[in-house]
Amino acid sequence: MKLNENHIHRLSFSKFIFGEGEKHCNLTSPNNSIAILHMHDSVDIYIQLLCELYDKKPQKSNPALIDLINSLNTKLQELDLDKINVPFFNRLNIARNRLKHESMFSTKIDVLGIVNGIKDFYQHYTPIYFDGLDYNSISLIDLVVSAAVKKSLKTAKRLIDSSDFKNSLVEINKAFGYILNDFTTIQTDNDYRERIVPSSWFRSISQSHRMQGDDLGIRGFRDFEEELKKSFDTLSELIVITNLGIDFQDYARFEKYRLFGYMTTETEYTVIGDYRDNLTIDEINYCFDFVLQIALK
Repeated sequence: MKLNENHIHRLSFSKFIFGEGEKHCNLTSPNNSIAILHMHDSVDIYIQLLCELYDKKPQKSNPALIDLINSLNTKLQELDLDKINVPFFNRLNIARNRLKHESMFSTKIDVLGIVNGIKDFYQHYTPIYFDGLDYNSISLIDLVVSAAVKKSLKTAKRLIDSSDFKNSLVEINKAFGYILNDFTTIQTDNDYRERIVPSSWFRSISQSHRMQGDDLGIRGFRDFEEELKKSFDTLSELIVITNLGIDFQDYARFEKYRLFGYMTTETEYTVIGDYRDNLTIDEINYCFDFVLQIALK
């Protein structure tokens, strides 16, 4: 079975929706019930793709999830492959329909059971149904819209896989830099990106008095002005973080691994220096996942 770019994209999207649902499953009711809707959508995309690949899509239009699974199971049985557990996915279908049509909420235990069951299904059966494909290897990077961010994250993932954590962190910081640049600049009519961060609105007071020498303490004021600009830029970044819906504790943890960088051209972000301490696999994975999740927003 050969998967093309569209197939991988759909698998990535199914995995993304599953991840969004997983975030809700430990919340209190009714917020945790949102996980049921995400789980159903994720499974529906996954099963629809399998039906296409195995050429077993039901003839009727808009078939229900269980119809898709039953049709697919006939083909899986012919190929002597494990059939999909219909009762389990019927349980998901019932929970989704009760929530969607009757506003009936599942218990927390039921929600967790469904989420964990689907996770186990993906982990175990993806290699079986998709010709050896490891579910963990399905990357959400393919869903990133920005070409520059996607390129940096792909390079970072390749470096992580080769245990080059320090250079991977450089690429992760580049991706983060591109994201911030996209949110703190606007495209002008002459195809130039103009900064909209607060410090760019400053008219330099120290520069306006440059001809009066330093007897007025201009040099010290200039230093103060630069620090003030940095403070405003930091505030601007925090506003962007807030608007992206990022938890401040997560951001504070990532901040420890930030490297200095800036846009050297209109399209190129450059990172200066590298991280001085040794990085663990958990640290670099955290940084990667943090920036990837922002890139997907």
